[in-house]
Amino acid sequence: MVATASWDAQQTSGEMGGPPIDLLLVTWNFPPKMGGMENLMFSLYDHLRRQNCVVVIAPFGPTLGENSEIYRPPIPGFLFFCFYSLIKSLHICLTRNPRVVMGGSLVVAPILCMIKLFCPVRFFAYAHGLDVIYPSPLFQWLLRRCVPELTGVVCNSNNTKRLMQQRFPRTLLRVITPGVEFDHYRRPTVPCVEGRYILSVGRLTERKGLIPFIQNCFVKISKEFEDLIFIIVGSDPKDAMAHQTGYKKRILDCLREGGLENRVIFMGSVPEETLISLYQHCEALVLPVIPMEGDVEGFGMVAIEAVAAGKPVVAFDEGGISDAVSHGETGFLVPTGDYETMTKALLTILHRKHSFPSLVGQYAESKYEWSMLVDQYTQFLFSTSL
Repeated sequence: MVATASWDAQQTSGEMGGPPIDLLLVTWNFPPKMGGMENLMFSLYDHLRRQNCVVVIAPFGPTLGENSEIYRPPIPGFLFFCFYSLIKSLHICLTRNPRVVMGGSLVVAPILCMIKLFCPVRFFAYAHGLDVIYPSPLFQWLLRRCVPELTGVVCNSNNTKRLMQQRFPRTLLRVITPGVEFDHYRRPTVPCVEGRYILSVGRLTERKGLIPFIQNCFVKISKEFEDLIFIIVGSDPKDAMAHQTGYKKRILDCLREGGLENRVIFMGSVPEETLISLYQHCEALVLPVIPMEGDVEGFGMVAIEAVAAGKPVVAFDEGGISDAVSHGETGFLVPTGDYETMTKALLTILHRKHSFPSLVGQYAESKYEWSMLVDQYTQFLFSTSL
């Protein structure tokens, strides 16, 4: 949920022309839009640009600073972004000869294929999970024609790779998980909430499973721990293409029915420092994700953020979450829908009956630290052997 550097101080409108570039990143998911995909794309850009010349075409938003090249359409909206990114990408490719063009998700794969007609360079895209199975006949038709034209696809988890292999068995795939800067989440913070609490972070969508979690887990835990609070960080997905708003109201109705209004705190979208503090001082992060047709949890970025902050995660083994949580080491992976086991796992943590050595050791850092992962991206995107 948190970008690992301040994005808003690193933008510029830029001028066309200039030296050749290594990477042109075309992405609909980028700050100031909020979410795991947006923060991942910013972090990928921020780390790759430290050793490469990187240009970004991003959605409508403010343009500040003078330290980078981030181009944005002057009008909001996805359709105008598509038109703008196609024209701007063609101009950049023809004038600055990028080594690689990458799409921030499969959503922009059709744009990449149109650019490829005029610019014979290497084309990659990032697959997040939901963009592989998004239930639109038109979108799936476009993917079937565009993905095979790509040089390769980066998958955020093994589950996403499996979904891609089912649809595109001949496409070159590489799993490179999202990462975090561990030092960023370990700097000391002051508690912003008094008392003990468990935490949920993410957009308020049905897939996150908060209502059945409250009904089947939290109502039981709250009786045993009368001072325990459940803090929910996140808001309705107003900018998301594949989710509907209104889930928060349903959660509130659920709390009123169970008499738990005073035990759950909605914090909405919070500043970076607040979120890091919430991670550091919680008892555990919960990810009670449920399976839904036409939707999937691609990775579970917030799990890595909690682990970086030194706190365990209790999650259903759904989608790509198993790539983000190591059972018994950084948290507990529970069979999907097994609320009894999830309740027992949380009680084990609350009663301090299990230690998680990998939360303070090098295990998680060796897998998810950005300085380790950026070399994998560089090798895959720029390798001459592909």
